[in-house]
Amino acid sequence: MLYRLIVLSGPLKGRRLTVERAPTTVGRDPACAIHLDDEEVALRHAVFEHNDAGLLVRDLGTMNRVLVNKREIREAHLRHGDEIEIGRTRFLVQALFQAEVEGQGAAEEKDPRRILGTTPRAVGLLVLFLVILAWYTWKPSRRPTPAASIVASAPVAPIVPGPVRPAFPEVAEELRSMRATLATIKETVEDLTIRAASAPQEPLQDPAGPPAPSPDYIGWLAVETVEQFKLPQDNSPDEARLFRLRLRAAPGATIEPEFVRMEAQVFIRESETRRIYPARVAVSVSSPEFGEEGVLADGGTAIATIQCRVPGGAGYLAKYYGFRLKVFYRDVLQAEVDRPRTLAADLWRETDGPAAE
Repeated sequence: MLYRLIVLSGPLKGRRLTVERAPTTVGRDPACAIHLDDEEVALRHAVFEHNDAGLLVRDLGTMNRVLVNKREIREAHLRHGDEIEIGRTRFLVQALFQAEVEGQGAAEEKDPRRILGTTPRAVGLLVLFLVILAWYTWKPSRRPTPAASIVASAPVAPIVPGPVRPAFPEVAEELRSMRATLATIKETVEDLTIRAASAPQEPLQDPAGPPAPSPDYIGWLAVETVEQFKLPQDNSPDEARLFRLRLRAAPGATIEPEFVRMEAQVFIRESETRRIYPARVAVSVSSPEFGEEGVLADGGTAIATIQCRVPGGAGYLAKYYGFRLKVFYRDVLQAEVDRPRTLAADLWRETDGPAAE
């Protein structure tokens, strides 16, 4: 199976890219097979790989996300029609030489209505029948009258229509065959119409409306509270921020600190365009304080802190807007916190939603 990526948006909009058998990397590095000149894309952001199950996309561990059908993934198998989002670029997956084989019995394969429903033969026979019928209808009216060669001054005898001559036997037989074929076509169309009406319809998903903010509790580990502090200014024009998280283990769960991982992403807004985008900032993440026992068990709590510097100063045309925090346990996303809580909707309006006034 061959796959092709159709670029819907971004620097390569309109391009059609064939995914080769060798691993195909995507990133801002010019050495990548698919080079994206986009500040929201990492140097080596993701890779497309072929395996026995088809085409696989895998995140190479960047801070920015890889979305498949609007869902964040670490790796996922792709199907025909899937949509991938990397930075500002959206790809549409197209599978080439795709065939669907449905098992059918021998009696069903020999049914003439099935054969006529899948070939253009029925259309050809219908056209031939209409041509022959029109020719036989038109021919007697075009036959010249005996008076056509008589001088205009001579009286013209009235033409008495004679009996209609019957068609040749072989033509009549062919017409009977075509009538039977048309009846078969009609039955086939009615059968297909009934099947289509009785087939279960998949509910359509309404794409309108922004995605809801992510919940703060998923799985074994939850973010109970998040406190945000603006640290005192020093001589640097940058703005220092501190995030303090209180983590709580789910009842019956035992959380080991070495498998806990946290990520933070800071967003800034341009003063003139009001556009929101991720800022390139240095983030310092501390390990959670699990107390003397060294584990977090059965509803226990722990404190973790994340510190970062947001670019600022009189000459900087953007200001701090918000943040997104993610907590993983054993590489499984446990909690995702957006501040402000409308951050996901604000980002959606700038990409897929209606243009801001």
